Amino acid sequence: MKVEKITEPRFVNAVRKNFEDSMFYPSLRLVLSRFKEFSVFLWGGAVREPILKEMYPEYKERETYDFDLMVDDSINKVVFNDHLKDIKSVVINRYGHPKWKIKKYLVEVDIGLFSDANRIRNGDDVPLCIETVVEGADINTSAVAYDIKNRVLYSYGAFEAYKEKEVDINYPQGNDCHAQMPRVVLHAEKLNFSLGKRAVDLIREKYTSESKREIRNKMMYWQKQSKYDFVISRLDTIKKNGNMM
Repeated sequence: MKVEKITEPRFVNAVRKNFEDSMFYPSLRLVLSRFKEFSVFLWGGAVREPILKEMYPEYKERETYDFDLMVDDSINKVVFNDHLKDIKSVVINRYGHPKWKIKKYLVEVDIGLFSDANRIRNGDDVPLCIETVVEGADINTSAVAYDIKNRVLYSYGAFEAYKEKEVDINYPQGNDCHAQMPRVVLHAEKLNFSLGKRAVDLIREKYTSESKREIRNKMMYWQKQSKYDFVISRLDTIKKNGNMM
């Protein structure tokens, strides 16, 4: 599987319009103005949601509250404090990236770097580029990005996942499988998608009664503890009979 560049106006325009028509756009434009010399990409739900709305009528009423950004630092180093130090409510998350809490809208914006992509952190000998970033997404429906300046979409199996309505893992996260298992279950529930074979195989192999404590801790950290019983019920079902939801 290779990263695809998608320029189809139907989808490119949907992502662009969803971004610029958002009530959060004035705030996001403030952040973008601080990175004029860099290429900046939308990432995650800000790309996925408008594509799904374009593909399926039942998603038309969904609102986007996830406007994560990725900054290209392949040529010049980015020191976030130099760009964002005077914007209030910017904090540093556990990965050393800024998290901007827009209190007016109760929204959080994560800002990351190409150099912190999963494949780079894993030590893979790969170029520092958007393709490497997208390939590093561990869940297929999140493996998509949008180049704000050049108006191009990059997909690593994401469009196929949307067409099949199936959430799957691109690769297992090894020791962090206790984070990956609840994430993929929650993702499938959020999108009303089924779970793919790799995700089911991972759960059936790695999920045990001892996993529950680790999963509870992860979900408390994410402030998703209200979903804990749902997640455990799904994992128990999949472990028992391989139900792909």
